[in-house]
Amino acid sequence: MPEDIREGDLRQFFHLTIDDLTFIMSFYSNVNRIAVGIRIGLLRYLGFVPNTWKESLSMLFFDFIIKELGIEFSYAQLLEYGKREQTETEHLNQILKYLQFRKWQPLIDEPIFEQWLVQQGMELDEHTTDTHGYSDLNFALFDLVGKHFYPRIKDLKNQRLYKVVGNEIPTISYPALKFTGTVNVDYLKKHKDEMTRIAASLITRTVTPPTLIAKLQAYPKQNNLMYVLQSYGKLVKTIFICKYLLSQPLRKKINAQLNKGEQLHGLRVYLWFGGDGFICKRQEHEQQITARSLNLLTNFVIIWNTVYIQEVLRKLQKEEIRVDENDFEHISPAPFEHINRLGKYSFEITFEMDINGLRPLRK
Repeated sequence: MPEDIREGDLRQFFHLTIDDLTFIMSFYSNVNRIAVGIRIGLLRYLGFVPNTWKESLSMLFFDFIIKELGIEFSYAQLLEYGKREQTETEHLNQILKYLQFRKWQPLIDEPIFEQWLVQQGMELDEHTTDTHGYSDLNFALFDLVGKHFYPRIKDLKNQRLYKVVGNEIPTISYPALKFTGTVNVDYLKKHKDEMTRIAASLITRTVTPPTLIAKLQAYPKQNNLMYVLQSYGKLVKTIFICKYLLSQPLRKKINAQLNKGEQLHGLRVYLWFGGDGFICKRQEHEQQITARSLNLLTNFVIIWNTVYIQEVLRKLQKEEIRVDENDFEHISPAPFEHINRLGKYSFEITFEMDINGLRPLRK
């Protein structure tokens, strides 16, 4: 377990509410109450209770909980808790029930989880992609909801740029670029309300972006709104290209973000060494199992890397070695040089561990 915790996190995860106190006081004896209070905090903070939680417990957690409960207690007394293994198990089951923890139920939880992922994606202010993920429609939709769309477009010098025309548009001097297209602003103004409704639907999550795009692309020629959005997107794209050409920091930022995406893609390719990277299943259900298994394995590696990168940074800070926080944005959670994908897989869990529950760091 971590030895240090920010004060804000300590108060957020280990503060005991009135309901918590009522639940805790239902247990007999102070040692049980202290143990239950600590494990409630650990479940909220870590999502699980380590097997060696008593031995590796930080005194920050312990002192905070006894103050919350108003009980005079010593750490040595806590070590007397759970001499009967059945006691710890029974108490943990009661705590899990109180906190409404339960096992994953795919039919119920997967739709909720997918919706949550979409919502998290909507929280991002910026999105970068390569040429394959760029379209005028994407430029329009991102701009309408107040987000930034930053694609790295191939053969940028050949991109067609668009001038603004309209009844009230004055004469504008354009730079010596390929401004060969035009967009009529008066036409866009006529459909302002329709674009506003689309933006509102996306922001309030009444409709998801994939669903909206699929509907618009189903009958593009018969769909006037599709033409409106593409025209608006052409203007947004023109502004973006001008900014891209003028701003070196923006270009470096986009390249850095895409490099991280390429590293993640490289990790997936490395892990998917069976079948030469092809899905050989015919049934859609079996194809989904293969794809989700790869995602699950990728997430395992990313979580593992993240935990140990944090541990390295924590150790450097403890040894008073200066770490520049500006360098954090260059750290990727997707390296895989240390992952051995070949040979015999062993799930032996009796290996040596530090007091924090992690493997010792390599020297």
